[in-house]
Amino acid sequence: MKRILLTVACAILISAVPLSAEQENSARAFAETVSTDVITLTMADAINIALSENIKIQSASEDVVRAIGDSKANSSGLYPTIELSGTANKKIENAFNGDTGEERNAGIKVSYTLYSGGKNSALNEQGKLGVKNAEDTLFDTKESVILSVWKAYCTVLYRKEVLVATTGALDYYTKAVQEQTRRLELGASTNLDLSRMKQQFESAHANHISAGNDLDSSHAALCLLLRISPKIRLKLTGNLSDGLPDKGMLTKATVDEFEITYKNALARRGDYQALIAQREIDKKEIMVAASGMKPRVSLSGGYAWNYEKYTYIDLDSTDEWNAKISISVPLFDGGKTEGETVSAKSTYKQSNLSVQDKEDEIKVSLIDAHLTLVNALGMADAGRAEVEYGRQSLKYAEVGYREGVNTQLDLIQARTDLTNAQKNYAEYLYECRVAQASLWREEGILTHKTVFSETSDRGVK
Repeated sequence: MKRILLTVACAILISAVPLSAEQENSARAFAETVSTDVITLTMADAINIALSENIKIQSASEDVVRAIGDSKANSSGLYPTIELSGTANKKIENAFNGDTGEERNAGIKVSYTLYSGGKNSALNEQGKLGVKNAEDTLFDTKESVILSVWKAYCTVLYRKEVLVATTGALDYYTKAVQEQTRRLELGASTNLDLSRMKQQFESAHANHISAGNDLDSSHAALCLLLRISPKIRLKLTGNLSDGLPDKGMLTKATVDEFEITYKNALARRGDYQALIAQREIDKKEIMVAASGMKPRVSLSGGYAWNYEKYTYIDLDSTDEWNAKISISVPLFDGGKTEGETVSAKSTYKQSNLSVQDKEDEIKVSLIDAHLTLVNALGMADAGRAEVEYGRQSLKYAEVGYREGVNTQLDLIQARTDLTNAQKNYAEYLYECRVAQASLWREEGILTHKTVFSETSDRGVK
């Protein structure tokens, strides 16, 4: 893991830090030295790198910091304000007789709003809700990034399996061409048989090259997502079949169990909780707007010290304490408060509708994600059986061809069917892994399932 972070740091520094030509060449040489080794990367490693390096997550984190600052500013109305002031000046009253004067004064004033029509308390609550909104949005952003990394990681594993399948086919036809060449030399085969095998070899070779290019492309996409240089060689661990759930357990889920899952999803989903917070913010905005036509009561008090001295006048120094209560009752503002209140109420209604729409969307998405995973697991079971039958068919075709029962076309068809079955099976497993992560995403537990962090549980038991 340390080596991964070191390599990532090299790649980021090269692209982000202005260097001299000599420094840049040295940095690149060091990065290439590091990247010559194969770095083993687990799914957890990839996700942790993305969580620390992804720009969307960094931006969402700054939104949380900004929201905390806004909350502190919004709560300031609940506290008194304290001001300290002071002046000092010297003046000449009569330039001919040199009569001069000196004046100094200082004071401290404390002001506090006793009542503002509920505006200050509403602003304070809005600030707290704003922090919650930003934190929920950050959590949802992390879940989205994790899902993207999961898909990219599984894509690499899938295309590795496709490459393995095409490699097997290429090796098979390489040996088949050699066998047909020997049989032709012995007179046990024809040029047509050899030509067919060479044709299959070239086709398998082309498929192998295409699979290799697809694997390189998916590898580059994963590196880009992790903000790692594509030149770095990564060795991904795990298989597509790791951690897949039991299809039988999924299909036995009852209506009551689904309702529990649905309620838990509403409590965990960052996007839904962010909408809840925004709805409450909009609700408080109604109180803020309506406060424009409500009385205001404030209290202020302070201490003042004055000092005066003139050339021919004795010293004069005074202390003064004062306290004042102010009451302001708005009578007419041209309809400004009424208009802002109507607008705030409309915004609140829209937020409430957005929450209801999101609840329906989550319910449908949960059902769809559940069915998608069940269907994907069923396809994977069928794909596994298809591969086994493909191997058996190829074995029988080879035996029959050697005994003269089957034709060469039967042999070629059996080998083609097996290769296609292997690629299909890999695709089915990929769809299972993606469907599994998508279901976790819909349930709001993707971070908990992949990062295993106590700070990401959000009520997960």
